[in-house]
Amino acid sequence: MRRFPIFLFLTFAVFLSFGTAHAQPVLQDKSRGVILDEMLPEMREIDSVRLRVSYIATTVTDTIQDLRGEEKMVLDIGESVVKYYSDLYNGIVYLLSNGFAVIDVLSTIGYEKDSDTWFASIYEASYLNMPDGRITTTGRIGSNDFIYEQELPQINWHIEDSIRTINGYQSQKATCIYKGRHYTAWFTPEIPVPYGPWEFHGLPGLIVSVSDADNYYTFKMADISRPEDAVILYPEYDYIRTTRAKYLDLRKKIEADFGYYFNNFKGQSGMEIVVPEDYEPKALRNDFIELE
Repeated sequence: MRRFPIFLFLTFAVFLSFGTAHAQPVLQDKSRGVILDEMLPEMREIDSVRLRVSYIATTVTDTIQDLRGEEKMVLDIGESVVKYYSDLYNGIVYLLSNGFAVIDVLSTIGYEKDSDTWFASIYEASYLNMPDGRITTTGRIGSNDFIYEQELPQINWHIEDSIRTINGYQSQKATCIYKGRHYTAWFTPEIPVPYGPWEFHGLPGLIVSVSDADNYYTFKMADISRPEDAVILYPEYDYIRTTRAKYLDLRKKIEADFGYYFNNFKGQSGMEIVVPEDYEPKALRNDFIELE
């Protein structure tokens, strides 16, 4: 499907210079932005939703100034597949499906205040057990959509005796080390599904709260429901197949200097940035959730 992108640029001014074929966006240094769809791709139904859980994800977006952003995330638990994704994408799907232009109505969804957090993750989604025993992750960098797979890891949880009530559910404490971070989670056996936000899984109950030791990344359950006739959707973008390491490396470069990416992007694969010898790379303001 051909995608007709619209440009939503955040925080700083945008300057446009026009070429013979299309407008070339030129952003000031430190600009942040994301390319959004103006029309939806084909949507494939891959499972039915047994349980839908929403979480408030809090992220440190600047470790020097201790700035934080919040985003509402959704966990759809199906018969075999589990999908974790941004609630903002649901809003975009709804708007486009009903004939609205996303750029005109994004502010009505209430996410404009947290652009540093959500701009990179609107199109990111994790699919556990798709295919069986693996995690499929999709995401967008600039105007390119990427996809990669990894083995569904066994997380070595240490379940402790501590008990507390969270959101009305009796919850038990568990700790683990996952992808370089130490986490403390609280899960409830009252909801006997072994899943939680992001890629967390393997506990004998739904994870209602989880955070790393530095509180850089925290997830707190906000709502839980059993929607009737809801399905897990897989958008059929023209994905570029890559690896987890390459995707994260490119994301770090892009998020550190988004304007430079637009001026120096090369190649049909979307994986190449031409860097001159005198270029001084900018430092990313925060660490990704995956440290290793």
